[in-house]
Amino acid sequence: MGHHIDGWHRQVEDFLHHFYSTYARTGGRPFAKRFKVVPVEYDTIFREILATWNTNGRELLALGNKFGTDKVDQLLGWSQGAPEVDDNFFWTHAFDVIFYRFFATVREAVKVHVANTIFKEISNLASSESWSIIGHSLGTMVVHDTMHAWYTQPLGKGGKLGNHMRPRLLMMLANVGRILQQKDLKVLSPQSTVKPGGVCSYFVNALHPLDPFTALKPFNPVRWPDRQRYENGEFRLIEVKHIQEVNIHDFLHYLRHPDVITSLFRTLRYATFITQEKEAQYRQTFKPFGDLSDPKLIDIRKKLEDIGMLGQQEADTLDALLLVWERFQHFIQQG
Repeated sequence: MGHHIDGWHRQVEDFLHHFYSTYARTGGRPFAKRFKVVPVEYDTIFREILATWNTNGRELLALGNKFGTDKVDQLLGWSQGAPEVDDNFFWTHAFDVIFYRFFATVREAVKVHVANTIFKEISNLASSESWSIIGHSLGTMVVHDTMHAWYTQPLGKGGKLGNHMRPRLLMMLANVGRILQQKDLKVLSPQSTVKPGGVCSYFVNALHPLDPFTALKPFNPVRWPDRQRYENGEFRLIEVKHIQEVNIHDFLHYLRHPDVITSLFRTLRYATFITQEKEAQYRQTFKPFGDLSDPKLIDIRKKLEDIGMLGQQEADTLDALLLVWERFQHFIQQG
């Protein structure tokens, strides 16, 4: 969610390169010979659709009835690049979620855009090559919806994803699927194909108990999608508890946890691609609480707990989620 400028993914890619070269069994092969990182953004779709809505009264009327015409007017200003709202958290983050959750035209456009981006990359893969997806925050919901549609609906030239090569791994970080899911397609329902043995071979989900967004309705199934696949390790639930910075919801904050990053590379390659010795070496360098002092850490934990509790009584409503986001953004800005 939010406005992504060119190169937004560089920090993540740099971390992957560093971890690979330092802790993986590279066999002398550079990262680029084994992996290709492809950023997938879709916030441009929100802006493009808003620009067309300026002349389409039906969608704007529906939005105005729900959130107020004053906010719609501000929203249109943002969509046209008004500088006073370009960096405003509410417009660049929360409304992305509102658009995606409540407007089918937005969801469909985002899904098509994401599917086209992925297909462009995987259509020429050799039979020995595989592909995987890391989704984060709103991206976890986009990944779910895109992959389910792609697997169950015919592609433009015939066939379905099931007849093509499915991703080896879906890794979901800060999974918000259970609060943003559509009523007719719940993420843990039998109808959803987004699970091991469905659209992917492996599914890894990482959650943080203090992350205000995922605390509302955490994605933490037991023995999912069934006992056999769970015991085979096709699904792995990772609970991280580190606090290295105020924004614990951050993509990289999740990814650099030892359990997450080692699980990623081992699943992409094989179990001993990261040896036990190398994992132990990384854990020794990893600081669960960064350079935070004890008083600062205690303060952060307390505020995160308070923010997470704001929406607990109305965990099924988007209003609760938006309230949490508003308080969380204020918390981050205070540092």
